Amino acid sequence: MIRRTCEQCSQTFDVFPSDIRRGWGRFCSRQCAGLARSMKITLCCAQCGEKFQVRPSKSNRIYCSAECYGISCRLGEWYKCLACGKEFYASRAKIREGGGKYCSRKCNTRGEHNPAWKGGRRIRNGYAVTWTDVGMYRFEHRIVMEEMLGRPLTSNEIVHHVNGDSLDNNPKNLRVMMQSEHMSLHRREQEAARETE
Repeated sequence: MIRRTCEQCSQTFDVFPSDIRRGWGRFCSRQCAGLARSMKITLCCAQCGEKFQVRPSKSNRIYCSAECYGISCRLGEWYKCLACGKEFYASRAKIREGGGKYCSRKCNTRGEHNPAWKGGRRIRNGYAVTWTDVGMYRFEHRIVMEEMLGRPLTSNEIVHHVNGDSLDNNPKNLRVMMQSEHMSLHRREQEAARETE
């Protein structure tokens, strides 16, 4: 038997050499072993500065959580997205590949950042549409009319092309009317066209 001192209560006790080889023989009783397991020490996280408690056996821990450990392992930098302005993290590897400009694939291929960008003006269903700051296409004739009126158009307001050319968005060629008024105007034009035939 070997004489040892209890790590919890500092009382001396006898233990078999075989128990020491098994990793036992640190405490004089089960009660002292239980108290030692429930005892905790307070440490300070190296990343966030928060205090956290651990068992004495885990006293070499530096971080309070896996999240703090993950943040400390990051070697990249924070950037502002050129398309939407959102802050995002880019790793060094991504920066080496030419990244660190856009927060997502959607922002990278959006509007003027898209390699196939042709100026932001298209023809859709016979009408000119323009890319806006909001990040979507809008009908050009509605944008022109909203600038003329100084207010946004309501959903039931229609912009009529006086000369019938849907691509001519000259302010002199545009007129605002309600949807019902616009339908009746086109109906009268169709009836007049039938009568002349």
